[in-house]
Amino acid sequence: MTLDDHPVWLYDGPMETRIQFGTKLKVDPEMCIFTLVDVPEGRAALQALYARDARAADGFPIVLNAPVYRCSPAHLERLGFADDDLVRFNRACLDLVREVAPPTALITAPIGPRYASYRPDRQSTLKQAVAYHTPQMEAVAGWGVELISIAAMHGGVETVGAATAAARTGVPYTVGFVLNADGTMLDGTPCRSLIAEIDASVSPRPEFYVIGCTHPSVCAEVLARGGLERVQGVKANGSSKPPSELLALDHAEADPPDEFAQALLALGDFRLYGGCCGTDTALIECLRRRLG
Repeated sequence: MTLDDHPVWLYDGPMETRIQFGTKLKVDPEMCIFTLVDVPEGRAALQALYARDARAADGFPIVLNAPVYRCSPAHLERLGFADDDLVRFNRACLDLVREVAPPTALITAPIGPRYASYRPDRQSTLKQAVAYHTPQMEAVAGWGVELISIAAMHGGVETVGAATAAARTGVPYTVGFVLNADGTMLDGTPCRSLIAEIDASVSPRPEFYVIGCTHPSVCAEVLARGGLERVQGVKANGSSKPPSELLALDHAEADPPDEFAQALLALGDFRLYGGCCGTDTALIECLRRRLG
């Protein structure tokens, strides 16, 4: 399965916040839910969410993101795992999704920034970023993932590094970032210049770019500035609260799902539509009905 098999896709819902607020399972502060594949209750909870999202799509093509967003070297080390656990966990997460994925699903490996997405306080050099992300990129590529999804990036240099590491695997990939209303990433990098840099310096270039973890109202402000034709996907936060407030929430928060779906589709004719933090299966159902 590839992105080119269908003109429009749905995204699955956010696994991290639904596990955090919808189950009794404990979630790591850095959202390392990949460890749940080693726990029977965790595996069952994850597979139930993936199956629920697939049913909500009701035959409409859907992207299912394996729970590997934080399955990278620094987090494995922080949690006390060995180096060879990186390959084991990434493979196990992909296999978990394959067990429940319908024929209309495309399975992707979402790979996030080294540090928390809303706190771009520790940046790396390009060489460091490539070296950091390469082991995970190679692990998922070696296990037959259909798409690599660089997700919710907050710093320009690390994003270029992650794109470089993804391109070297030969697997198709997309690049996603969190944006401010002025069109900059959280570290101040203008997204237009970032896209131009990656497209010019990384080969093969991304399939397209995705705005993630950003409310539709902010996405609309960014897109109204123009020059972002390479943005063809959105995985938006359910709440318009700023990052500092979202981090402090002890519950899921999102706009009404049908209103939210309408706002997403009003952003433009994209290839991918979906919700991130705070949203759930109801949004997938609303998007599917509106897309027909």
